[in-house]
Amino acid sequence: MHNLVLNRLFSGDDWTIGVLELDLQPECFVLEDGHRTVKIAGSTRIPGFSAILIHPGNTVIDTRGCLLVGRIANMDAAPAIVGASRTAFWLLYAKLLNWFTTNPKEKVTITIVDRDRHLFSSGLTS
Repeated sequence: MHNLVLNRLFSGDDWTIGVLELDLQPECFVLEDGHRTVKIAGSTRIPGFSAILIHPGNTVIDTRGCLLVGRIANMDAAPAIVGASRTAFWLLYAKLLNWFTTNPKEKVTITIVDRDRHLFSSGLTS
């Protein structure tokens, strides 16, 4: 079984930045929308949700409740962004495609680890 691990590292009011690992190796940055208590259709992630979509994009507006991948991350932007997203997506896609074609019956899972600290304009707090 292959495992993707999304380590959520930093979050603002409307965004979360993390690092996606494939079989314990860092692959790319991930941008998600921020934590919310109420689902906004097509724009908010839901804990425990299956069929998670991963696609290119740069800003929280692009997430639509999905994971955006990037080769670089900028948390100084307001809100945070990821860059070189298409490059990150196609590199990730090639690896996942290889996993699925090598053993199509093998399960691929994603584990999400919340290690994030909330960033405020006054600085980093825990």
